[in-house]
Amino acid sequence: MQVIKSFPPQVKEWKHRPTEDFEKKVEEPAEQYTLEITPPLPGDKDILYFDVTVEKQIINARSRMVPFHGIIYYHFKVKTNNETITPEFCFSVIRDAAGNFAAYFQNNTRKNNLKGYKLKKPEFELLQKQIEKAIDIWKNKQ
Repeated sequence: MQVIKSFPPQVKEWKHRPTEDFEKKVEEPAEQYTLEITPPLPGDKDILYFDVTVEKQIINARSRMVPFHGIIYYHFKVKTNNETITPEFCFSVIRDAAGNFAAYFQNNTRKNNLKGYKLKKPEFELLQKQIEKAIDIWKNKQ
C-alpha cells in the first residue's frame, strides 16, 4: 500500500483567543485523531481514500475555558496494490497527518503566546484499537 496523493488540508476550526484569556495554568490533553477509510470506487477497487482529522486543545485549568482549539482535516489517496489494510499502514497515515498538523501549528504560532507549546507524537499502542475499529467499519461497508 502507498499514499499516492495528499490533498491540501482543510482547516475546520482554528480558534485562538487573545493572550489575556489564557490562565497561568493550562492543560494540554493529548491530540485527538480520527481515521475514516472510504469504500473502494466501483471503477477502481485498488484506490481508497483515507481521511484523518487531527484536533488540539488547550484548556484553562481553573475555568475550563478553551482558549485554543484547532481541528484540521487531511485527505489521502491510497493505492492498495491488492494488499490488505493493516493497522501499521493506517498509523503511518495518521503519523503523516500529525506531522503536517505540527508544521501548521508551528507556522501559525511562532509569533504569539502559543510559540512554546509542543505537540505530542501519536503512539501506535494508544491508537491501535481505534484504528482496528476504523478498518472493521471499512470492511463492513464493502
